[in-house]
Amino acid sequence: MYPYFVCLFMTGLFFLFLAILFLPWIVVAPRKCANLINMATIMILAAFSVLKGAYQFLVTDLLCNKKAGIFAALYVLSLAANIYASMVLKNYLFTIISLAVEVVCLLYFVASYFPGGKKGMSYMLGLVWTMVKQVFSCCF
Repeated sequence: MYPYFVCLFMTGLFFLFLAILFLPWIVVAPRKCANLINMATIMILAAFSVLKGAYQFLVTDLLCNKKAGIFAALYVLSLAANIYASMVLKNYLFTIISLAVEVVCLLYFVASYFPGGKKGMSYMLGLVWTMVKQVFSCCF
């Protein structure tokens, strides 16, 4: 089980690395970056699914979990919205928005499976939120 988990997780990280390389091109072609991140998130989901079992992980731990139910639903919804926006609609703005939501949910999801990750991720999101509020405080 662990070699398959490591292989799928490393493949997901490789796709994330490629997406980071394409990040400067997100202004010109956001669909390429979005599709790479979609592949990465699917691989990371598959890795954790192999580790815990598909039904146990996807249904019991991810979707029906009371603690992470909102983030899991938002994560799955943003993944579906990102695929729909980049592949079917080919809409620039909707792709960027769904990509941002998906990346935040992916970081929260991966951090929740490591010790101290959820608390650290909540702390980092709080810092980012205060910085965004300070930047846009002149507008409101």
